[in-house]
Amino acid sequence: MAPTLRALAASLRDAEQTARSIRTALAGPRASTRVVLTLPVFGALLGWAWGVDSLGVLVGSPVGSVCLVTAVVLVAVAHRWTQRLVASAAENEPMPGLLLDVWAVALSGGGAWTDAGATVDAVFADRSWPQPDRDRLAETLALAGRAGVPAAGLLRACALDRRADAAAEGLARAERLGVRLVLPLGVCILPAFVLVGVVPVVVGILSSTSGAFG
Repeated sequence: MAPTLRALAASLRDAEQTARSIRTALAGPRASTRVVLTLPVFGALLGWAWGVDSLGVLVGSPVGSVCLVTAVVLVAVAHRWTQRLVASAAENEPMPGLLLDVWAVALSGGGAWTDAGATVDAVFADRSWPQPDRDRLAETLALAGRAGVPAAGLLRACALDRRADAAAEGLARAERLGVRLVLPLGVCILPAFVLVGVVPVVVGILSSTSGAFG
């Protein structure tokens, strides 16, 4: 029993390490998202830093008001968009391979498969197992039956493979997230930056120039 419990504890540690690796990979894109969403604010202050009353244009002219409202809408859309992208990338299976591990524990005493299945179902009656785990369980039990070998060792090896696959998929999602975040940047954030950072400066310069010549 002790080796079986040690193997299960190692499996749980592997699963937690997988989750930590995915969270670490997502930390960079999440930080980039927060920085990108503040770009329009810096754009609004850019004209003021140049000595142009861009803030006055934004709040005191029809053109500025339209630019400000449109920029706020674009930033809100970008925020919602990036949140959904990050949430989608952060979705992970809860404890991949755990079903295979508990089946391996149940079979380690040499009992029948039907008894092991009944034990697992009774102990984890309220848990919904991921479909990939169910598929791997059926495949592994079928392989063990055809080969006439104990299934426990095969199930543990398969559980390790499941966690490795889940880790690879999670890291791949994190990499894809970095690419997909370019979409809200280009579609929403950059136009919002232009609306509050460039247009008011141009309007302010033109207004001051026309006033000087007038």
